[in-house]
Amino acid sequence: MVRHLIITAHPSSKGFTHKIAKAFLHKAHENGDEAEILDLYNPKYKLDFLKFEDISKIKEDKIVLEIQDKIRLSDNLVFVSPVWWAMVPSILKNMIDKVLTPNFAYKYVAGKAMPKKLLVGKTAQVFMTCDAPGFYIKLIIGNPVKKFFKMNLGFCGIKLKDYLLLSSKRTRDEKYFDAWLKKVEKKV
Repeated sequence: MVRHLIITAHPSSKGFTHKIAKAFLHKAHENGDEAEILDLYNPKYKLDFLKFEDISKIKEDKIVLEIQDKIRLSDNLVFVSPVWWAMVPSILKNMIDKVLTPNFAYKYVAGKAMPKKLLVGKTAQVFMTCDAPGFYIKLIIGNPVKKFFKMNLGFCGIKLKDYLLLSSKRTRDEKYFDAWLKKVEKKV
């Protein structure tokens, strides 16, 4: 049994992002796995933007601790989000800034250039949508979102298992969307 934490970052609960998350959730349950959706737009998980004068004096935040516990208990993190301005939405970036913190996700070690990775053994799957054509994202701008996930999750020891991009979304029809959801389900 695998425990999946599905993290969504789209303001519309009726959009395709949430259809992807629900398809993954249902297939995981069908497979006998545990899975839950953590919707970053749910007021319960509202995180203020990271702000501090002295990073060592940041106060504990109960929402951050709750999300960290969910990550700690998960085997696989599933990120489902649109690509906006060639990057993840700021709400998702802020969650990563506030949650993947020192002494939870990594730990600096005296005399070492690279920190100790504290989330080793976890995997991640990323399912992104965008209106831009795939060749533009992949070839012209070099797939910055994939690099973002691989670099930041890898820094913490999380292995990026899958990265799927649904490009040219606004030009696709329902038949294409249904086929893409089947691709997602095969990744569970």
